[in-house]
Amino acid sequence: MLVYPQLGSGALSQFPVRRRRTLRTVANYTADGRAIKLPDPAGAVTEWSLQYAGLTDDEATALEQFFAAAEGT
Repeated sequence: MLVYPQLGSGALSQFPVRRRRTLRTVANYTADGRAIKLPDPAGAVTEWSLQYAGLTDDEATALEQFFAAAEGT
């Protein structure tokens, strides 16, 4: 099981941390032109934007190894 690495301070990230949630709606149009719209829970995506500065070599290596183990973004 992959676990996101902690920094030397015990924190998981540095500020600023940004989270973006994207939802998807499925639309079905009937023959008479009416639209039926429903949410698609399986199409939801959460995107995190983390920025790091002043990391030690060990911290940077741990993050790079996690990235490789998770097979990318």
